[in-house]
Amino acid sequence: MSDTISQNRAQIYWWLSSLVAKELNDNQLQALFSPEVSGFIESLSLEQGLEASSKKLSNAINQLRLRNDCKLELAADYASLFLGAGRSSVQPYASFYLSEEGLLMQQPHHDMIKRLQSYGLAQSEAFNEPADHLAIILDFMGNLAVKDVAVKEQLDCLEQCLLNWLPRWSEDIARHDSFGFYQAVSQLILAFTQADKAFISN
Repeated sequence: MSDTISQNRAQIYWWLSSLVAKELNDNQLQALFSPEVSGFIESLSLEQGLEASSKKLSNAINQLRLRNDCKLELAADYASLFLGAGRSSVQPYASFYLSEEGLLMQQPHHDMIKRLQSYGLAQSEAFNEPADHLAIILDFMGNLAVKDVAVKEQLDCLEQCLLNWLPRWSEDIARHDSFGFYQAVSQLILAFTQADKAFISN
């Protein structure tokens, strides 16, 4: 796989990771509204399998511009979806979806720690979350891509750490995200991981 392709894949994974890691800060919001990100999302929409989800995210960003205090309102959306414990919350952890009891810190968490350690990686101390948080797994996939790790190992991570629970997670987001930004983000994450699996499989 060429260095350019590997770098591009990594950048997409890292960008998607940043969108779900925590509430977006001022710099991230400004970047989200920039012509560069607009062009980036438009380029994604030209890729097979990403057309609908990319356009949905672009529309959601345009709607976000119209909100009175978009930073605070988006932070409230994030907190309601990912930080709460009520019926409107959607846990961004593999353990929640892959353990029979829907508990956190289960086998997927321990498996991700082993994967990180096997490549000499560690999550940032500033990001104090279980290792199977979606943002950490996406960031890890970016590292596998940029390190040009064997396709078999990248496919294994996609299948065992993401694609076995992302469809249900995205469905839950769609049910609970009344505004739609994170719904669009979740659908792009799912579409990209599915498209990436198809790409590296071939």
